[in-house]
Formats: sequence, structure tokens, C-alpha cells
Amino acid sequence: MTNTKPKKALIVAYAFPPSAAVGVYRVIKFCKYLPQFGWEPVVLTVEHAVSYSKDESLLEQLPKDMKIYRSKDSSPISWYEKKTGRGPMGPVTAPPADSSGQSDKPAPPPPAPSLLGRIKGYLRRSIFTPDDNIFWTPYAVRTGLKAIKEEGIDVIFTTSPPATSHLVGWWLSFLTGTPLVIDFRDLWTQNAGYHLKNKPGPARFYDRFLEKRCMKRSKFIVTATDGFTDLVRNKNPYKPEDQIVTITNGLDPDDFSSVEFPTEKNDKFTILYLGSLYGARNPFFFFEAVEHFLDRRPEAADRMQIDFVGGATGYEHATTGNRLEKIVRWLGHVPQKKALSLLWQSDVLLLLLGFGATHTTVIPAKLFEYIATGRPILAFVPEGQSSALIEKYDRGAAITSPDKDKVADFLEKQFDAWLKQEGPLPSKIDLPEEFDRRAKTRRLAEVFDAARGR
Repeated sequence: MTNTKPKKALIVAYAFPPSAAVGVYRVIKFCKYLPQFGWEPVVLTVEHAVSYSKDESLLEQLPKDMKIYRSKDSSPISWYEKKTGRGPMGPVTAPPADSSGQSDKPAPPPPAPSLLGRIKGYLRRSIFTPDDNIFWTPYAVRTGLKAIKEEGIDVIFTTSPPATSHLVGWWLSFLTGTPLVIDFRDLWTQNAGYHLKNKPGPARFYDRFLEKRCMKRSKFIVTATDGFTDLVRNKNPYKPEDQIVTITNGLDPDDFSSVEFPTEKNDKFTILYLGSLYGARNPFFFFEAVEHFLDRRPEAADRMQIDFVGGATGYEHATTGNRLEKIVRWLGHVPQKKALSLLWQSDVLLLLLGFGATHTTVIPAKLFEYIATGRPILAFVPEGQSSALIEKYDRGAAITSPDKDKVADFLEKQFDAWLKQEGPLPSKIDLPEEFDRRAKTRRLAEVFDAARGR
């Protein structure tokens, strides 16, 4: 009787449960469904990820016997933050200069840094390439080599951000000859927010060198949107087009098995934002538009509620001292199951992406969940893939330029609908077939098979 060796994939993912960064959901679902398509996942991750919320319940979604190798990380950033008690960001009190159209108010100029501060900033932007997790590399490579030897790995799969994961994969592939597949949940040097890193010229050149090196080494490149795929193909013509494929994010029906539908009408007209706030994904223009709506409908001030669930990184100070202070609630991180129920228990779902052209190819993972609820979506996005998806499923309004009247019109319509409502909103789970996480994983398994055979 022939003993067939199972095919194994080493999944290199810095963000992994119990960390609850948004990127972990894509990885979790791949790990969950890969065994159904003949691939056994083995994970290489970090012991203690920096700056991520935690959700221990996410581990319950993984195969019970899945091997997880966790390595140390000697990031000087985390050491500094622990020693000084200072986080990476302070309070945000005004629209940042990089808001990409999210605010029409200019940000006040930041105080000029000291000479020592400028030197420190230059060194950090130069040395920390491709990102702040670069010091994880030697630990991850050492642990990864152990995993490859002990598990008999057939394919290495790296997913980013952070891009350091791809460097780890490059070294492991180079040292062992194991085929490499890299996955861009977000792009690397072509990322919409890459310019915000303000890297010196030599560091940008080195970053691109590292990116190209990883791409050349890889058998396949996977991206999360068709727009990303087009950008990668255009920037990297040396890579055959059939080796750059799209596997979008999606939805897992199992995630919605314990969703609690509302049993009565909300006491207040409720708008919900789910996810972290950063860069162009900031609430400043939205707050200005809400103020404009309240100028039209002042009675709504006592009858509406705006909830932000996720990392606010200082933005909660933006409503201090104005009439939104009593309307906006900052709920912080909540477990996935609770967060999903909150979607159905809201009257409007808010999506903040910014209006910049660099975001035309981006589809936030939360948009798939928003669409599944059937609730109206208020989206601040450029003309592109996210706006097209909202239009395709007729799920609300895609505001593609900073037009406060359009926002106020939409809010008036939804507020009036809420006033007339006698009971809870009709609730069901609508999972379009094209969003199926299992089908996405089947495609990834096909990529692994092709990479192993090359």
C-alpha cells in the first residue's frame, strides 16, 4: 500500500491570531480551507505582534492539528515603546496633510523637529526598510528553516503587509530551494500610502530592489484585487502575466452562524464604522458633512449615534468640544462575532477610503461584510473598484468627491426612513457566490500545485 505524503505549505504571516489585525482574516480562511484541497498549512509567525489588538476566539477557526511555529522579534520600536511608555502616534486633533481629499481644511503645520529629531527620523526611514518589522527576519528565517526541515514543506507562501514577510520567504526559498508564492493583501512600493513613509531616495531605491528581488524569486504573485494585479503587471513586465493572479477577499458563511439580528428598532439613528483609522481613512470630512446635515436637521442631534469600532489611534479627540462629542462613540476593538452582529444592528454602514486616485484599486475587506448585510452604505471612495462594487449590488451611496450636500442628502433620506420605521430593519445574510472564501482557497491551492510543479 503506497503511503502518499501530504502536500504542505509554509504560511509566513507576521499578522496572525491571536492578533486581530484586519489582514489575519484572509490568512485564517486560507488555513481553514486548504486541507479540503489537498494542502496542509503550517504557519510561521511572530510570538508577540506589536500594535495589534487581540482576539483569542480567532484561533478556534483554525484546523485543530495545524502546526504553528512562532519566532521571537527584537524590534527596537517595541523596545522603545515599552521602555518609554510612548506609542507610535499621539493624539490627532486636526486633518492631516495626507488626507487625500478627506478634508477641505488645511492642516496646521507641525512644529519643526529638533536637529536630533530630524537625524533620528532620517535614520529610521533609511534603516527600517522595508518596514519596522525588518528585525524579525533573522529569527523568522531560523525558525522557518526548522519548520521546513521538520514538516517537509512543498511551497512557501508569504503574505503582506508587512513586506518583511516576503524577505523572510525569499531567504527560506533561497536557502532550501522551496518554491515561493507571495501574496499582496496591500501592495509594497506601489501601495497607495507608500509616499507617507517619506523615505529618502536611497531607501526607496533599496526598497524597490528588495521588492523586485522577491518577485523574481517567486513562482507566482497573488494580489487581493484586479487593480493591484494590473499595477503589478505594468510595473514588472519581466514577470509572465499568467504568474500574477488575483484572489480577492471574501466571506465565510460560518462566520455568520451566530449573528444576532436586531429585534427592535434602534433607539437612535445609528451609523457604524468598522475598522482602523489611519492616513486617508480618517473621519474629518465625514464629521464636517455630519455637521452640515445637522445644520439642516438640528433635531437629529439628539436622535442619532455614530459608533467607531476598531483602532482610532488618537482620532477620538477630533470630536472634543463640539456638538458631535455627544453623538460619536469610540468603542475600540471588539471580538469578530460581536463586530459582525453590530453591522446588522446599525442603520447605515460607513466606509472611509479617501478620494485620492491612488485608492482606485483598493477594496477594503470590510466592504464584503457590509454588502452581505443589505444595510445602506455611506462610502467615501474614489471612482474605482470599491465604488463599482457598491453600485453593482445597489448598496448605498459612493461619495467620490468631498461634496457635503450629497452626504447630507443621503443622511436625510436614511434618517427620515428611520423615523418612519416601526420595527427593526429586515435582516438576512446575503452572501454573493463570488465572495465565497472556500472558492478563493481552491484557487490558491491551484496556484500552489502549479508552483510546486514548476
